[in-house]
Amino acid sequence: MNDTITEGAATFEEKVAKLRILAGDVDVDKFLATTMADTNNQLAIQVRQKVKGLARAFRRNLIVGDSTTNNKAFDGIPKLMHDDQKIDISGASMTFSMFDELVDAVKDLGADCIMMRSEHLRAYRALLRTVNVGPSEIMMENFGRPMLCHNGVPFIVNDFIPVADSTKADIYCLHLSEENGVTGLYGGENAGIVVENIGTVQNKDAVRTRVKWYCSLANKHDKAIAALTNVKI
Repeated sequence: MNDTITEGAATFEEKVAKLRILAGDVDVDKFLATTMADTNNQLAIQVRQKVKGLARAFRRNLIVGDSTTNNKAFDGIPKLMHDDQKIDISGASMTFSMFDELVDAVKDLGADCIMMRSEHLRAYRALLRTVNVGPSEIMMENFGRPMLCHNGVPFIVNDFIPVADSTKADIYCLHLSEENGVTGLYGGENAGIVVENIGTVQNKDAVRTRVKWYCSLANKHDKAIAALTNVKI
């Protein structure tokens, strides 16, 4: 009784994440657009391919992005991860216990996904077959199909994860959250890719359309990212 209550408010460290521009122009010849629109909308085809290209560039930047070597890129997942969240496997083959340890590294926040190369996903399926266990799958919003998972944590494939010595690569576990995890950043009213009509090109008979995305990535917690490094493929 009559003890002093100790103050213990949380402290926060300020971090800076800079938005980057992913953009590209599409010029569609008016002659082709006019004479071939009866079978295929030429503008729609070109814009769709450009959007796919931007999405691919974003997925690549998630892994290899490094603003210190390329000032037009945002820092990717490896750059945002704290060093003490790396679990070095030293080229060992995949085991279930490895994934248990990986998920435990972010369990205080809650693991939302595991990101790996397609070779590692095939190795995981092979591992399931060795113990006569069927795959565990869950439905994920916006994916439209069941996703293979480990103890309820879905796998997401990203083949931009580098391969070292042609034999090993890293596997990442992420907590996704705008409040205390890994989150995407964007500028403007819309979170996604913006398609802008520029108009007729000055020096040729074509219409120009710009596809752009003001985006970046941020990590808001020391434990939101963990990695198994050097896992045998």
